[in-house]
Amino acid sequence: MGMLSLGALPGGIGSIACGVSGDGSVICGMSSSSVGPRAFRWTGTLLENLGVLTGGSNSWAYAVSADGSAIVGESDMSGGNWSAFRWTSGAGMVGLGTIPGASAGYGSWAYGVNADGSVVVGKGGTPFGTRAFRWTSGGGMVSLGAFPGGTTTEARGVSGDGATVVGFGMTSLGPRAFLWTSALGLVDLNAYLPTLGVSLTGWTLEQARGISTDGKAVVGYGIHNGEMRAWLVTGLGVAPCYANCDASTALPVLNVNDFSCFLNRFAAGDSWANCDGSTVAPVLNVNDFTCYLNAYAIGCP
Repeated sequence: MGMLSLGALPGGIGSIACGVSGDGSVICGMSSSSVGPRAFRWTGTLLENLGVLTGGSNSWAYAVSADGSAIVGESDMSGGNWSAFRWTSGAGMVGLGTIPGASAGYGSWAYGVNADGSVVVGKGGTPFGTRAFRWTSGGGMVSLGAFPGGTTTEARGVSGDGATVVGFGMTSLGPRAFLWTSALGLVDLNAYLPTLGVSLTGWTLEQARGISTDGKAVVGYGIHNGEMRAWLVTGLGVAPCYANCDASTALPVLNVNDFSCFLNRFAAGDSWANCDGSTVAPVLNVNDFTCYLNAYAIGCP
């Protein structure tokens, strides 16, 4: 047991560590240097300058994959725009672009990466406000959407397998923590957790900031009986009641509002509405209505 100073890049006077690999052998963060703030990687000796994207002068690393192979963060570029990046020893620093439909001027920022570095999460600018994103090499950057009537969302953590994303977004009632999976879509933890039997009496979960590798524990902060408190939720991964589309908790939890919710999500092209899990286009079709009706008839446990 002990404590070690990681130092700073050449010409720098300070450094900040932000992420660490699963075995502690790789650390990332930001250090000042003779050429400006730079993302760094540490592997046991001196800090390594990860550089900047083309035309940039600043970069910052926020997270490293559990296996230490990938580091993610943000860098400015020519024209002053910011871009999320993913760094690997083979490819160096590669910009992840912007959310589809948004010009480069809106920028993007990466805050989390899964265990093997294949999934990156963060936020990207759009004409309608920032949106949480999930990036993969095959699918690129995909927006996770926003709460109904909400303005912004931001992803902060992703499970080891990359399937579950957590973060927060603004609503008409203020900031709210979210959880996203391909099956659920973007859900407010304040509404979703009670459907799993979690009591939130006195709580408003404002931000989710991290998730465990197995996706079963989420941490963040919120308001408890009028005071700001950190929180930990465990036992996630329990199958939700699909028919309770609006995640209501008042009895009866299954009611006409769930049908309206399903219709709205189907109309919006939400992947959650793909009840039968079909993969042949169009994936959303009349069979999903039959599937949902059957799920509603079975009821919730």
